[in-house]
Amino acid sequence: MKRFTIACLLLFPALLQAQISATDAGKGSENKNVTDIVVAFKMHVDIGYTDWAEAVLQKYSGPMLERTLSFIDQTASLPKAEQFVWTIPAWPLQYMLDHCTPQNKLRLEKAIRDKRIIPHALPFTMETEASDMENLTRSLSFADSINRHYGLKPARDAKLSDVPEHSWFIPTLLKNAGVDILHIGCNPGSISPDVPTLFWWQGPDSSKLLTFYWSQYYGSGILPPKDWPYKTWLAMIMTHENTGAPDPKEVAALLKEAKEKMPNARVHIGRMSDFYDLLMKENPKLPVVRGDMPDTWIHGFMSAPEDVKTDKTFQRETYVAQQLNAHMNIWKGKNVSVDQHINEAAENMLLFDEHTFGGALSHGSQQFWKYGDEFKINKSEDNYYFLEKSWEEKSAYARKAEKLVWPVKENLLFELVKSVNDTTSHVTVYNSLPWPRSGRVKLFQSNYENPAHPVAAIKALKDLETGKIIPVYQDRNLLSFDATEIPAGGYKTFVVVNNPAAIASTLTANEQQNVAENKFFKLTINPATGTLQSVFDKQNNRELVDANSKYAFGEYVYQQLGQEEIKKYNQDYIKPAARDWGEQEFIRLPSEILNRYTVTFKGKCEKIVWLKNESMIRATAMCQLSDSNAQRYIVNYTLYENQPYIEVTMALDGKKPVALPEVGWIAFPFALNKPEYRLLRTGGIVDPQRDLVKNTNHDFYFLNTSMAMYDNAGGIGLNCPHTPGVSIDEPGIGKFSPTKTLSTSTVFSNLYNNVWGTNFTEWVEGSHTAKFYIWSYKNYDAESTFITPAEETRTPLSAAFYAPSWLSYAYNYETKGKLPNMQSGLALDRKGIIVTSFNKKGNEATVRFWEEAGLTGMCKATLPANTPFKKAYLCNLRGELLDKKGIAITNNSFQFEIGANQPRTFILKN
Repeated sequence: MKRFTIACLLLFPALLQAQISATDAGKGSENKNVTDIVVAFKMHVDIGYTDWAEAVLQKYSGPMLERTLSFIDQTASLPKAEQFVWTIPAWPLQYMLDHCTPQNKLRLEKAIRDKRIIPHALPFTMETEASDMENLTRSLSFADSINRHYGLKPARDAKLSDVPEHSWFIPTLLKNAGVDILHIGCNPGSISPDVPTLFWWQGPDSSKLLTFYWSQYYGSGILPPKDWPYKTWLAMIMTHENTGAPDPKEVAALLKEAKEKMPNARVHIGRMSDFYDLLMKENPKLPVVRGDMPDTWIHGFMSAPEDVKTDKTFQRETYVAQQLNAHMNIWKGKNVSVDQHINEAAENMLLFDEHTFGGALSHGSQQFWKYGDEFKINKSEDNYYFLEKSWEEKSAYARKAEKLVWPVKENLLFELVKSVNDTTSHVTVYNSLPWPRSGRVKLFQSNYENPAHPVAAIKALKDLETGKIIPVYQDRNLLSFDATEIPAGGYKTFVVVNNPAAIASTLTANEQQNVAENKFFKLTINPATGTLQSVFDKQNNRELVDANSKYAFGEYVYQQLGQEEIKKYNQDYIKPAARDWGEQEFIRLPSEILNRYTVTFKGKCEKIVWLKNESMIRATAMCQLSDSNAQRYIVNYTLYENQPYIEVTMALDGKKPVALPEVGWIAFPFALNKPEYRLLRTGGIVDPQRDLVKNTNHDFYFLNTSMAMYDNAGGIGLNCPHTPGVSIDEPGIGKFSPTKTLSTSTVFSNLYNNVWGTNFTEWVEGSHTAKFYIWSYKNYDAESTFITPAEETRTPLSAAFYAPSWLSYAYNYETKGKLPNMQSGLALDRKGIIVTSFNKKGNEATVRFWEEAGLTGMCKATLPANTPFKKAYLCNLRGELLDKKGIAITNNSFQFEIGANQPRTFILKN
C-alpha cells in the first residue's frame, strides 16, 4: 500500500528526507487570507513494515537519533520561530530514551526539555477499532509519563497517519483526556472518508474534537490550498516511513518558499496545538461530523486470526486481573501490586493494535509473490524466512500479554479459593462485572486435585446460600457448571456434593432425529452438512433460521476471490493516481492464476458426535470442505441447562497456507424481516444505516464484539468475541461500497483472510478455534437485551477449585480461610455501565466506569466492604483532577452523573 513512497524516492533521491508526496499530492498556492502558517515536522512511524520491528527501533535509537540531534544543534542559533522542532509519537520516543547511548540520552533529554523534540498524545498509529476502551486509554500514558518526568505540560495534540479511517471513539478518548486537536493523514492510495479538511468530530458521548483530515497524504504542504477560508494554516510536513527527520537545508528551503510566496504571513515552526490556539482566536464556524468511520483496512487483522482472538480476550482479562487484585487487597488488607505485569501486557496489546503487521513481499528483502507449486517450493526452501519471522514478531505481542496476565489471574483465583471459610472441597466463582449475574463456569482442576481419585471425583455442587444442587460436567480435570447469582464485583462458593439425589433437567437429545433442546431453544441439525436447519426459540415461539437463504446456519463458507471482483474493488476503492501500485498491494491480482469469478466452496458432514448429561448437550459436526485442500473442520452446537444462549464453536483443523487471495466465513442467516441492526463497536452502539460516514467501510465491520438485530416480531443478539469482523447481507471482503442499504438478516463472521498484498500476514495456516453466542428477545432494549448479555458472554465468570490435601484426609487436618464464603465487591446500581479499570495503590484507588448503553443519568457506586475511602475525586482520562472538592463517600457508596457513552474516572482517597 506504500509503493508510492518508494516510487517518489527513486524519482527524487536528493530529497530522500524531505516531504515530497504531500506537496506533490496537494500543492498549495498564495492565499492572501492566511496570516499565520504553523509548520509541524513529523516522520511517519511504522513499528516494522520496512524491516523487522526490532531492526527499525534499533535504527531509531541509533543513527536516526544521532542525525536528528545534529539537526537540532545546527538550527539552535536561528530565531526561535525557525528552529527545527520534531514531533514524534510517544512510544518510540520512550524507546529511544531507554536504548540510546548515555551521551545521546543527555542530548535527547535536553531536546525534550527545550521542546525541540515533542511527543504528541498518542503512542503511534493504531487501527483504533481493533482495540478496546481501556487499552486506548492506557495508550496515553507514554506521552504523559515523558512530559511529567521532564516537567512539561500534557500534550494537547495527536496525530494518526496512513490508516484512512478511525473509530469515533477517538474524539471521546482524546477530549476526555484534555487533547484539543487531531491530525489524520490518509494513505495516498486509499479512498478517503467524505469529511471536510477541518471539522469538529463528535464522538458517541457528544465530545467534539477539532480534526484536521488531509485526504491526499500523511501530511499537507507548506502552502495552504487556494480556497483555504481560515487565517491560520497548518503545514504538516511529513517524512516517509522510518526515514528520520528532514535535513536543515530542506527545512530552510520550505521556510524560504513560504516567505517568498506569502510574504505577509507569519511563518513559525511549532506543533499542532499552536495551530489550534491561533485558529480558536478566529472563532471559526466549523462543520460538525457526528459519525463513525469504519476502517477499510481492518479486515487485514483477520490474517492473524489466533492472535486477534488472544488480543481481544486479554483486552478484558488484563484489567479483570488488575481488578481482582484490587479486591483481594481490600478484602484481605494487603498492598500487593501487579502493575508491572499489567502495564507490560497493555503495552504489548497496543503494539499488536499498531497498524503494521511486519514485512510485506512488495517491500521486503526476500522472494516476491509465487503461486501454486512455486509457492510451496519456495516456502519449503525457507525463502520467506524474513517475512514469516516478521509476522511472528507481531504475533508475539499478543502472546506476551497472554503469558503475563494468565498467571497473575490464575494465582489470584487460587489465593481467593483458599481464603474462604469453607474447608471442604469447593469452587469459588468470581464476577468482575458490577452487577450480580449467573453464568457458565469452566475451569481446570490442579493435578493435586486429580478427579480420577475417588475423594476428588465430583458428582454435583451445592450453592451454599440457597442450598440448590447444581449438576456438573467433568472430564478428568475439566469441570464446568451453571453458577447462580454471583454478587456484583464479588464471589460465591459452591461445595462438592458426593452423593446427590437425582437432578431434574430440561435438556433432551434425540440422536436419530438430530435434535437437541433445553427450555430456551430446540436445535435441528442437518446431518448432510453439519449446519442447523432449525433453531426454534421457545420463549418467543418463533423460528430463528431463514430457510430460504442460499447459506445454511453455521455453514463454513470458503471463497477464493476472482479477477472480476478484485478488478471492481480496485476500481471502486483505489485513488486513480495510485492505480499503478495499488492494484497489486491492496488485493493481489495474479490474473494468470485466479478464476475469472469468485469461487465459493462448501462443506459436508461426515458424522455427528454427541455429548449428553444433566449439565449440557453438545452436538459436534465433523466436517470436510469441498475445496482442493480438503480442509477439515468441526462445528460444535452447545446448549446448557440454565444459559439463555446457543454456543457455537468453529474449529479449523490444521489449515494449509495458500498464496491466492482467500476468505473463510461462518454464516448465520437469521429469520428476520428487514431488521434494524445495532453494532457494539469501540465506545458505543452504532446504527450502520445512519451513523457511518460516507466512503468508509460499509461492507465489513469490526465489532467490540457483539451486534443486535430486530424486527417487529422480535430480535437476536450475536457475540463474536474471537472473530470480531462481520459482514451483513453478503460476504464483504473484496468489496467497497461508499454507502449501503442493508436488506437481509444474514450475518457472516470472518474466520480469516489474506486478501491484502501488503501490511498484513499474506498467508494463513494452522488450527484456529472461535466461539459464538446467540440469544433472542421479544423487544429490543439497548441495556437488557444487548449490552448486558454481550458483556456477560464476552467476560465470562472466573473460578478456581480447592480440595483439602491428602494429608488433611489422613490426619483430619484443615486450614480455614478468613474470608466469608460469599462477598460482593465494586457494584453499580444500574446495568449498561462497565468497570474498565479498578486499581488500588497504597492509600488510594482509581476506578473508571464506562457507559455503553447510550443512557444518561445518575449512578450509585458501592465499594467493597472495609474500604477506608472517604472521598471520590473526578478526574480526566489522564488522571488530572477535574473536581478538587470531591464527592463524599457515605455508607461505603457515592453517587455521580454519567452521560451516554461517557467515561467517568475517580481517584478514591481516605
